[in-house]
Formats: sequence, C-alpha cells, structure tokens
Amino acid sequence: MSKDTTHDKLAFVEPSITQPALGRRIALELRPARPATWLGPAWATLCGVVASGAFVFSGQDVLRLLVAILLTDPLLGAWRAAWVNTDWRAPVRAWRPTPTRSWMLLPYARMDSPAARVSQWISSRGKFWRSALWPEVGQSISALVVSGFIALTVALVLSPTAFTITLVALALAPIEAELGTRTFGQIPRALAEIGAAWMIGHSALARPTWQSFALALFFALGYRGVMALASSRDLGFAIANLSQVLVGGVLL
Repeated sequence: MSKDTTHDKLAFVEPSITQPALGRRIALELRPARPATWLGPAWATLCGVVASGAFVFSGQDVLRLLVAILLTDPLLGAWRAAWVNTDWRAPVRAWRPTPTRSWMLLPYARMDSPAARVSQWISSRGKFWRSALWPEVGQSISALVVSGFIALTVALVLSPTAFTITLVALALAPIEAELGTRTFGQIPRALAEIGAAWMIGHSALARPTWQSFALALFFALGYRGVMALASSRDLGFAIANLSQVLVGGVLL
C-alpha cells in the first residue's frame, strides 16, 4: 500500500484532520470577517455602553459588555449573512412538480377524490422540502435557527429591552435581503449594525434614553453614508456630514 493511499484513508476516517467541525449534530464554521469599514457593531455596542453612563470597571459590567458584543457582532452577523448570502428563490427554480399517485399518503384513494387531493398537497410539500428546499438552502436554514435562537437567548439574559431590540434587528436582515445589499438594503443594514447594536449596548446596563436613541439613529445614518462612498462619493460624504451635524445638535 502506497503512502498516498494510506493518507487518503486516514483522511476519510478522521475528517477533522483536514477540516475541523464544531458540533456533532450541527457543524458551525468560524472565520474572521472582512468588513468594508472599520466602524462596526462591536464599536457601536461599546459606544452604547458608554452612553448609558452606568458602566463601571467591575467584573460584572465587563462581562455584560462582552456578552453584548458577542450578541451584536458574531450572532446577529451570522443571522444577517445567512439571509443576504442565500438565494432563497433557488428551490423554486429547481422544483419540478410532477403529481403522481406515488405522492399520495393514501395510495388507494381515487385520484379525483377530496382525500386524494389533500393527500397529494401534503405529500408534494414534503417532497418539495426533501428534493428542492433542503438541498438548496438547508444549510442557511440551520444557520438561521441556531444563530437566531442563541441571539434571543443571550438578549433575554441581558435585559427585556435588549430582547425587544434584538427582535427588531433580526427582522431587518430579511428586509435588507429583499431590498438589495447594494441599494436601499443598506438602510436596514445600518440600522441593525449600528443603531440596534448601540441600543443593545445601552440597554445591557441601563434603561435607554431618547438622547441615546437619537445618537444611535444619527450614527447609523453616518454609517449609511460610509457605505455609500463606494458608489457615490458625493452622496456618501453628504450623508456622513449631515449625520455629524445632527449628532452635534444632540450633544449641544
């Protein structure tokens, strides 16, 4: 037996040697992201914590800060990535419905009977899930379920307000995916990555105030301007400058 053949068999028996996976039922992949800007959810969360005025250098507050950053950056980031990087129309394009008797749960029912129609409807949905939906977007569905559940659990540990804000942030990702990540979808992205992250950081330690909410909204507007620089420098700088003027007004 050659050395190459032995190596191939070992790789087949122990796949973790070449590609380690986290988890036995669900494999999670961790890799560093490459954001378009240096400004991001982690920084916005830190700003929200500072804006709360309740942070002290204690073990409890530092832990709450780290948990909030874990929520706003990797967890909500994984939720957003699963939405915007998935072609949710692919299962529909791959699906070829061919109603036959083999679909029926009741194989002895007459084809034109109500029982047969209901049976075919249920069976066709099951076949669509097995042959089109799960093969095309099953991995994204798993990522959404896991990241969404953990995000809501962590948010509930922080505070009820953080839980509510997290629900809003989760809803912004499908809106962004529907609007387009390079067009109007940048608005819900800015609200989620800066506005929601800021407010989660604030609510992790204290009750949010209207001043903090206004700052979060205006800095989200500035983040939207930074993202617009890639397509239109004039528009991007105009939006960013407007946000700074609004922030200055709130501070004054």
